[in-house]
Amino acid sequence: MISWIPEGHSAVIEYFGRFSHVQEPGFYFYIPTIYTTKDLSTWGNVANKSGYLIEQSEQQTSTPTRYCQTKDNVTIKANTSIGWQIVDPKKAVYATDRLPSMIADLALNSLRASVGTLSLHEVFSSRNELNKKISSDLAETVNNWGIKLTRVEIQELTYTDEIAKAMMAKMVAEQKRQADIAQAQGKAEAELITVKANATTIEMQAQAKANAALIAAEADAKSMELKAESEKNYLKKLKEEVGTEYAAQILSAEKQREGLVSITKNPAHKVFLTPQTQQISLTNA
Repeated sequence: MISWIPEGHSAVIEYFGRFSHVQEPGFYFYIPTIYTTKDLSTWGNVANKSGYLIEQSEQQTSTPTRYCQTKDNVTIKANTSIGWQIVDPKKAVYATDRLPSMIADLALNSLRASVGTLSLHEVFSSRNELNKKISSDLAETVNNWGIKLTRVEIQELTYTDEIAKAMMAKMVAEQKRQADIAQAQGKAEAELITVKANATTIEMQAQAKANAALIAAEADAKSMELKAESEKNYLKKLKEEVGTEYAAQILSAEKQREGLVSITKNPAHKVFLTPQTQQISLTNA
C-alpha cells in the first residue's frame, strides 16, 4: 500500500510489532499487517495527528494549577508552561508511554520542589531564576525522551487574601521600623553635631584663654625686662652722681616707698609704720 506523511511530521514504523525505522515526510510503500505505524493514541491530541503522525514543530504544555508550600510555610497556587520539541521520534515513542502528560507532571514536580526551597518573597522576586531552575531540572530527563526544551515559564503565582493581608501588615511594620531607625539615626546625628559644636566652642575658648595668658605673660616679661633695664641705667647714672654706697641707699628707700604705696591703696587695710619707715616716708615726701 502507498501512504503519505506531510511536511513537519514523521511516523514510527514497526515490523511485526517491533521498531523498524522512522519514516520521514513523503510517500512510502508498506505491506499491511507486516509493517504498521506506532499507535500514539495515549498522547491525546498533543504532538500527533490521526493517532500516528508525530508533529516535529514546537509544542506547548501547561501544567494544571497546584498548591505549593514555600520555605516559610506559605501556601501559594502556581502553574507553568513548557515549550518543547520532538527531535528523536524513536525515543519519544518508546521512552515513555504518555509523553505530553509525563512532561507536565515532571515540570509540576520540579516547580513544587523549587518553590519549597524559597521564601515567599524570594519566589516573587526571583521568578526568572525559578524558570531557569525548573528548565535545568527538566533538561536531562526530557533529553532522554528525545525532547528539546525551548522555554519554561511560570504562568501563575497567587496567594490567598489572608496571606495578602499578612504581607501588607508586614510591609507596614517594616516601613515603620525603617522610619523609627531613620528617626533615631537623625536624632543621634543631631546630638553628635551639638556635642561636636560644644566641644569646638570649649576648645576655641580654651585656646583663646591660653593665647591671652601667653600674651599677658609675654607682656609682663617684656615689662619686667624693660623695667630691669631702666633700673640698671638709673642705678648706673646714680652711681656716677652720688657714689655707689649712697646710690644703694637711695634705691633701697625707693623700693620701700613703692611697697608702701602698693599696700596702702586699699582703704580697708591697716598699715603700721615703724620709725624708720616714717623717716623714709617723710624724707620722700
